[in-house]
Amino acid sequence: MSKKNVGLHILELELTNKCNLNCKHCYVDKKHTSELPCETVKDIISQAKELDVYRLVFTGGEPLIYSKIFNVATYAKKLGIKNLFLLTNGILVNKKNINKLKIFDGIQLSLDNIPNQKSSLRKDYSNVLENAVSLLQQNNININFYCTLCKSNTDKIDQIIKYANNLNVRIGFNTLIPLYPSLENQTLSPQETKESLTKIINYINKGFNVNLSHHLRFLVDKQKKADYESLIKENPNKIHGGCLAGIAALYISSDGSVLACPFIKYPCDNIFKNNLYNIWENNEILNVLRNRKNFEGKCGKCKYVNVCGGCRAHSLLKYGKINSSEFGCFL
Repeated sequence: MSKKNVGLHILELELTNKCNLNCKHCYVDKKHTSELPCETVKDIISQAKELDVYRLVFTGGEPLIYSKIFNVATYAKKLGIKNLFLLTNGILVNKKNINKLKIFDGIQLSLDNIPNQKSSLRKDYSNVLENAVSLLQQNNININFYCTLCKSNTDKIDQIIKYANNLNVRIGFNTLIPLYPSLENQTLSPQETKESLTKIINYINKGFNVNLSHHLRFLVDKQKKADYESLIKENPNKIHGGCLAGIAALYISSDGSVLACPFIKYPCDNIFKNNLYNIWENNEILNVLRNRKNFEGKCGKCKYVNVCGGCRAHSLLKYGKINSSEFGCFL
């Protein structure tokens, strides 16, 4: 199978939009209950294997609600998917399914605050989460935390990092994307974003077990910026990094909608109408995302566009276009 585009490295499958929580910042559309049929999931996995997808992620909603999750996970492993990951809130992790969970190469758990602290995003279920972490660690299952930064928890970054590291869990960070008007008062300003990323980089430099894949990281990370400057000098027209939406990653919703990113509510196609190869190789929306030199506004004029790309969800929310400026940039 010949491919003209950069490889599809990460494919996220929203198995179901059902969930046992109702987090305010969740990107999943819950207006209508939907779930990908088991045979459809297997077909998508087969197509992903043909495209040499590096990482396949099962997500939701809450994916452990999906009754056939271990069935499709086993199928993925039999096909030779090497990096199979699960995104879960951890509530349904228990002794009954722990051995089955060993099939995953990694499990990501959400953590937006320290225990017994009021969160603007989700209810506190830290006791359940800690039990899940302990059980997963006892069974040598690779886990990490993922934290969404907003106005109500940036002053807790120090405590969140130390709490995660005390549990011996690696933690990653991203910033809140205000998909709904109710989240606008929790959205970080560009200056707050800069301050938060700077603090996280300082912890990374101190040797804490922290990950930061934020597309603006290079602006506060001297080594990363120097590396990017070299890449730009070598080949200014090549995309070297930044936002992965449509560049190296896709998201398939539980209704079959194919999105460049779960936060970009602008479907490229539908998996029930088209196959993954055709969508990845020929879709016009994805081609717009890949042509960063034609971006509009501040991003289009920025010399770092091919190492950053800006947040396309921010662009769509603010300007109604996926190829305009990012309002969260502090450059």
